[in-house]
Amino acid sequence: MISQILKMLSNQFNSLKYRHSNQLIGLGTGTSEDTPDARDLVADENFAVESFSLSAFRPPIKSQSNTNSCVANAFLTAKAQRLRIMGNDRSELDESEMDLWYQGRERLGWQDKNSGMLLRDGAKILTNNGVCLERFNKFNPANYNVAPTMIAKFTRGWGKLRGKPLPQGGRAYYERVLDLEHAKQMVSAGHPVVIASKIYREWFYNQGEVISAKLGTYSGSHALVMDEFDENERTVSLINSWGSNKGSEGIYKVSEQYFKNNVHDMWVVHP
Repeated sequence: MISQILKMLSNQFNSLKYRHSNQLIGLGTGTSEDTPDARDLVADENFAVESFSLSAFRPPIKSQSNTNSCVANAFLTAKAQRLRIMGNDRSELDESEMDLWYQGRERLGWQDKNSGMLLRDGAKILTNNGVCLERFNKFNPANYNVAPTMIAKFTRGWGKLRGKPLPQGGRAYYERVLDLEHAKQMVSAGHPVVIASKIYREWFYNQGEVISAKLGTYSGSHALVMDEFDENERTVSLINSWGSNKGSEGIYKVSEQYFKNNVHDMWVVHP
């Protein structure tokens, strides 16, 4: 595992520069690219990798409209899906994507901008602060730069990640996933994986076709949730946040090669 971390750091350190996201036309920015950190906890599951799906536990597909809140959507989707897998469905307690997205931009001093945020920050916010319920900070694209109310801030703590105990002591609240094979192991173990992928113009017109090549102009980096893979098709299924009229009822499918070439950041959370 240590050799994998070192290899990842060596391959990505120069290419994954911390920077402001590009603007996605019509559907909002994805996520900012991150720089790997040797201090990150790395997820450790040793499940046999076969075709596997967590689709039975998917929460409802949401739409981020023309805001840049894909990271918030992805983390709250992964959290809700993991809770369902654990037998603790809290769908009636809908958490606020707007609140998580605002906090992510606030960490970077970008709260007045319709901008993206880092995956790592999404995980940290759920660990340290939590988010309020949807009814206290409702999703409204026009209000992206409106600060949450005092009620919203006061009620955040209930939704913080509980974490999982570690053999060496302490708890892991979120962990980095290193590559596709590692992500498959996590899905097989019942953990949806939040990913950041480079996307291209074709994504906006997809109606369920497998995406296997870079078609159209580069459109930025986008956060989704991996919850299924097929070893026969060599494909990966991703929960998107553009509504159920995109992809196949909101689900996008990419080839393994596309995944390997374009996904640059992956995490799991432990609610």
